[in-house]
Amino acid sequence: MKAVEISDNAIFFFALFLLRRNADGSLTLVRKLMDFESPYISLRTSSDCEIVIRKNYWDESFDLDLMHNRIAMNLLYIQAISDVERGWIATNAEIRQKLSLLQSVGNKHDYMQVVRALPYYGCLHFSNVNCDFPELKTNATIIIGNSELIIKTVIGGNQFQETKFRVTRMRSWRITTIHDEAVVE
Repeated sequence: MKAVEISDNAIFFFALFLLRRNADGSLTLVRKLMDFESPYISLRTSSDCEIVIRKNYWDESFDLDLMHNRIAMNLLYIQAISDVERGWIATNAEIRQKLSLLQSVGNKHDYMQVVRALPYYGCLHFSNVNCDFPELKTNATIIIGNSELIIKTVIGGNQFQETKFRVTRMRSWRITTIHDEAVVE
């Protein structure tokens, strides 16, 4: 992180993550690298992965402080652009056009102000899974962030249903595999 020249007071708000490019062109965040891990060794043992820097906090109020730091602002801005492009932040045609205009003129601060107000900003999206909610073998996307656990399911082939669970005191959570099916606990 020192190579990025980020200040000491902002370094703890970011972390290294392993990212995998899938065959269909989509990207998957594999996991966060732990503080004790060697990025080089982790990268060599994880096939088809890259290392990326992403923000490492859930509280969006930290964004306001970090936006005053030039390097931290650049990291937040690059991550926001990436998340919009991959569809992790919900937009419509009008908002995309506004964001493209702000990006083309290099107005990072206004870009961040717009994107911070959009649904799913600051959330982590997990790979699609089959779950037993609301029916058996339902295709779902799990999203966590902004004090919510969101399950987006596809019902009837093309209709989306979104179920939100408010999370105010989550101490820990994990995703496990039982009989080749993912379960969120």
